[in-house]
Amino acid sequence: MQLLNHKKRIALDTYRMQQPLRIDKERENFNDRTLKNKPMVKAARRYTRETLQAIMKKLIIYTFLVICSTFSFGQSSEKVKLQEWIKTNNIVFNSPSSPEGFEHFINCNDMHAYRKTIGDTIIIYSRGSSVAENIKTLKKTIKKENFNVLCYPTRTQNNGTIIIQYMRKWTFLKKNEALYLLDDYDKRKDDEFGKILTAWIDKKITDSEFQKQVKENENKDFGFVPQFKMIYFKGIFDNSNVYKFKKNQNFKEEKVTLLRTWNHRNKKYYKINLKTWTAGKYVISEDFEFINTEICEE
Repeated sequence: MQLLNHKKRIALDTYRMQQPLRIDKERENFNDRTLKNKPMVKAARRYTRETLQAIMKKLIIYTFLVICSTFSFGQSSEKVKLQEWIKTNNIVFNSPSSPEGFEHFINCNDMHAYRKTIGDTIIIYSRGSSVAENIKTLKKTIKKENFNVLCYPTRTQNNGTIIIQYMRKWTFLKKNEALYLLDDYDKRKDDEFGKILTAWIDKKITDSEFQKQVKENENKDFGFVPQFKMIYFKGIFDNSNVYKFKKNQNFKEEKVTLLRTWNHRNKKYYKINLKTWTAGKYVISEDFEFINTEICEE
């Protein structure tokens, strides 16, 4: 309220400064001899006009600075609260621990990732989605069993939130010189979630109804069974840089494109792009010992 009244006073003063009465009063300060001197009159008029313009500019700048400082103060206040909360809860940034049995490694762009090989199966956790969470949400997040394992804080923001990085799971299978990927995308479940989300955005359902329906949809069985699908096999790009899988190879009959190849330490690497429901770019070595779900270089 004080800021609002202050802004009103500034606006009123600015309005008054624009009125001709102020200029007339300035002119009254000159005696008759001065008023008869036309060059002096012109100079006086120019002086008062330029003075007023300068003052008005200062007022505008001042008003702008007041607004900016208030906005910054709000942000700073939220950030101070967040810093205090971080200190109280011993929050450490960018320092997750790998799940038991997993190898921790740093992916491109200094991103944390985990890898585990069980026979012919390779499980990789790497960067998924990231979310800005405020203190209210963070209080729930830090209580999760997988906090600082499959989700971890990366940085703070001026608005009093912390960016939480969530890890995504990929499961690969090596078999007969081919590489398969477990596809767990349930399109019907996703479509149903889209309908619920649209209804909530259109205000056809309340927040509590939205949360309830999302939970019910998540637990609902749509009859989908995750399946392994082929994404690469030895010699796939011998005749063309694009290959369309047969249904018995890839149940979604997707296409894969070779983006580039290179050699490193006597080993050949392939960068491929699988046209699928999600990010489909992967880097793999010819012996499948190296599989990267992150694309460090385009």
